[in-house]
Amino acid sequence: INFRVEGDSNTNMITVDADVDKIGLAMAPLNTIDFGGNQGNKIVKLTSTSNAASTFEDYRYVVFSNGSAVAATMPAGVEGRTYTFKNINAGQVTLTRAGSDEFRVIDAGMGGTANTLVLDVAQYATVVYIAAESMWEVFKGSNA
Repeated sequence: INFRVEGDSNTNMITVDADVDKIGLAMAPLNTIDFGGNQGNKIVKLTSTSNAASTFEDYRYVVFSNGSAVAATMPAGVEGRTYTFKNINAGQVTLTRAGSDEFRVIDAGMGGTANTLVLDVAQYATVVYIAAESMWEVFKGSNA
């Protein structure tokens, strides 16, 4: 059964779209479960082998899962924007910079260059954008 609970100003406070097996909290669901809100805490699970920045630009927790290698392009950097990426694939995830933005990898266990960030199988990383340096700072990376 499809149903929706409405708030005073949000018609999608709780949305169940049973036709496609999706649930949304504070938003119409795009994925199995989506969390909306002004805290930038939406989660997305990407299964495509190639993902443009627009596929995760509005999310802050991004999980890559399709069973093989994944390529993704970062969105343009915005001061303080933070992402946590998790690779639950059987192959690597390669994140490519947008424009002249670069990656500064702090954790020696992470792969990549100034142009790319590589997440091995079961690895995750949290990155934050520093506008003054046009830099995605990778301040945490590890195996789960």
